[in-house]
Amino acid sequence: MDCICLSTTESEYYALSQAMRALIPVCTLLKKMCLSLNVPEFTNPDSILTTVHEDNQSALRLATEQRITSRTRFYLARYHFFREHVRNGDISVIYCPTETQEADYLTKNLPEKDFIRIRELVQGW
Repeated sequence: MDCICLSTTESEYYALSQAMRALIPVCTLLKKMCLSLNVPEFTNPDSILTTVHEDNQSALRLATEQRITSRTRFYLARYHFFREHVRNGDISVIYCPTETQEADYLTKNLPEKDFIRIRELVQGW
């Protein structure tokens, strides 16, 4: 699906929404499998919690506080579908500082020192 975002917050929120669109069915499947297999650690399906890391504080606030502002009121409703899962506590969205983003070495032009540090963290060399 093509999307034109007019702000960094909107693009980050859109990316978070896309990640949730892939994550929620997997979590539902995992809960059903644990129940059907009688996995002792997960006898209560509510004990299976999922954490998503977000590095944009505006998108994080929009996802967790669940309020619409004058700047965000035009975001499409299809972006907001995961908020109920956050509100129910099935999924928690937490802040992850840019310095600890492991995917950055694949997507950004980092200084050599930062590139090597993250590469070692992810790949071990």
